[in-house]
Amino acid sequence: MHERLLRAALSFLSGAVWALLVLFVALTFIYFIRSSLFEAILFSFWVGIFWLFLAVLVELGALQLEKLAELRRQRELLERIAQKLDETH
Repeated sequence: MHERLLRAALSFLSGAVWALLVLFVALTFIYFIRSSLFEAILFSFWVGIFWLFLAVLVELGALQLEKLAELRRQRELLERIAQKLDETH
């Protein structure tokens, strides 16, 4: 239950980060286009890099959850194998 809730929260955060990335890059570009095209592109790029970094962090969290689930499954299988080996000897 706890892991399922965490997985849902990370999925929501992932979508929110991507939506905010698009929103803030567009707003930054619109704001700085009044100064110059170069500044608008430059600042939009840096804002995009920041939000992409946050998206990577959220995805890393999701990958760690998947890794933990896989390790649990492997441990369970290894325990069953060890139990069967003990029964045969």
